[in-house]
Amino acid sequence: MLHFTILGPGFSGGKVLFEYDGKELPITGPKKQFEYLPIKDRQSLGQDGRLSITAEGLVIDSNPFRHTVHSYQDRIKFHIGSRNPIELNGITTVHMTGSVQTFGVENHPFGDQVSNPQSDPRLAAAAITAYGETGEHFSFTFTNQKIYAGINAMQRDALTEAMTGFTEYRIPLLVDTQAGKQHAVRLIFDKLWKRVLWYVDGQLMYEWREGSVISKNYCVTRFGSKISPTFPRGKTIKIGLGTSSGLMSYAPRVGESKEDRALVMLEPGMINPNDDEKANYVSESREEAWRLWDHGAVFTVGNIEVLRDRA
Repeated sequence: MLHFTILGPGFSGGKVLFEYDGKELPITGPKKQFEYLPIKDRQSLGQDGRLSITAEGLVIDSNPFRHTVHSYQDRIKFHIGSRNPIELNGITTVHMTGSVQTFGVENHPFGDQVSNPQSDPRLAAAAITAYGETGEHFSFTFTNQKIYAGINAMQRDALTEAMTGFTEYRIPLLVDTQAGKQHAVRLIFDKLWKRVLWYVDGQLMYEWREGSVISKNYCVTRFGSKISPTFPRGKTIKIGLGTSSGLMSYAPRVGESKEDRALVMLEPGMINPNDDEKANYVSESREEAWRLWDHGAVFTVGNIEVLRDRA
């Protein structure tokens, strides 16, 4: 089991903006600090997991994954988000303690298209995400053997709110990790400089600043309009926790050909981010066997704290 801890500067000094101690159910407990996705069909999207409280904290058990839908949103297996918005101002740091373990990924049906199932988040993963009011997402994504920084950009129609474009970057962090190894990580938002920093074990592993260019080698999903990531435009963020299985995503690997293919076709508008051509897939079958094969993820959350650091 991979253990990690999210810590940040000013851990004992900054103003506490949000705190969850892992001692009560986040949806039905006395404080009701989290909520499910605001959609109708929750049983098949965003609620594919069972919640319990243990001595280690909140357990999100999505093993095995049970539900699937025929859309891009199938990637969301379980998700809960903080009920109230958290003010984003100055330097804001997200802290968390927890662990993740994925199961059954080695039994995938994709052959040599998956080089290492223990580190491939397309099969099964867990994540903590901070997301803005207008679709900006920044995250840590965890597998059994690798940790990734995630940056997502989204565009919606002003009238219908339908998604018209989406771009996702997933950057592998240079972390020596293995199942069971504990880490200290933190996600820091610097509003003045419009930048986000990912720290692991006290070391800065990745920094992104609005306007900087991210290598297309790390663009793992794209459909619709081309969109460049931006620092959160609104005044607040929310914190999300969940599990995922992004089978429609690309996983470009540095040094390999741009013909790398996504695994399963779930969204007609998917584009190969390397050449802007229509996506190619290992399988365009909609059979459940290509998306559900008794694999899953378990996410244990000890506590979460969001702080505004002192100047």
